[in-house]
Amino acid sequence: MLTRTVFIAALAALPLAAQTDTLSLASPDGQIQFRLSISLPHEDYALLRPGYEIAFRGKPVFETSYLGLRIYEQDPILGENTGLIGHKSGTSGPGTTGAGASRYNWLVAEYMQNGSLGRRLTVEVRAFNDGIAFRYVVPKTPPLDELLISDEATEFHFAAGARVSAAETGAGEIKLPFVTEVPGAAWVEITEARIPKYPAMGLQHLGASVLGSALPENGVDPDTAVATVTPMTCPWRVILVAPDRAGLKESGVLSGLQ
Repeated sequence: MLTRTVFIAALAALPLAAQTDTLSLASPDGQIQFRLSISLPHEDYALLRPGYEIAFRGKPVFETSYLGLRIYEQDPILGENTGLIGHKSGTSGPGTTGAGASRYNWLVAEYMQNGSLGRRLTVEVRAFNDGIAFRYVVPKTPPLDELLISDEATEFHFAAGARVSAAETGAGEIKLPFVTEVPGAAWVEITEARIPKYPAMGLQHLGASVLGSALPENGVDPDTAVATVTPMTCPWRVILVAPDRAGLKESGVLSGLQ
């Protein structure tokens, strides 16, 4: 298990982008480190936005990857221009270890959009020994009684060397699960825990090392993937992490989310 000194050093190795309100979470065995913070996506970008980083055994696997939801005909993105208003964390699970273990540490971060009439977004995170799962919860608030999600604004910004460019994976939408290697760090699988009445997520290329969520339109409401009301709990977005490809197949994360 990582000592506190090694854990802090592993997080320090991850790139910072003028981050604030930083929250950290580690897997029960200490090998996966997750950090959630608020930062500017670009130097010339005006709106702060929650983003996460992931390290495995002290090596970066995901650089700052931004989070949020695109709401039909509402700007900015739900999650942009936001501030942390509360958080809590803890440990859950039966305390088992090894393949198929469902023990995890958890974190809940609550954000409110500055300058809005109470637009809020909660990010729930679970850190297992073999991966990370996170999801959005949209509380019931007057500006979002009716919730029309055009798409998620979920990013997966791989550390250097991962083979995720359009030239390497194909230019079209990528279906889940998606598996790749971050050389010298880990093997990674991006997948999801599906829920009823929420479309399957695909991935699209946002940059040479960045993939983003892609939800299909529901075919009923214009430019809308999900039409519902708040409160709304979205599906778990799952990132499995292992030292080799075979280790991904042994993961118990999905079963631990049931």
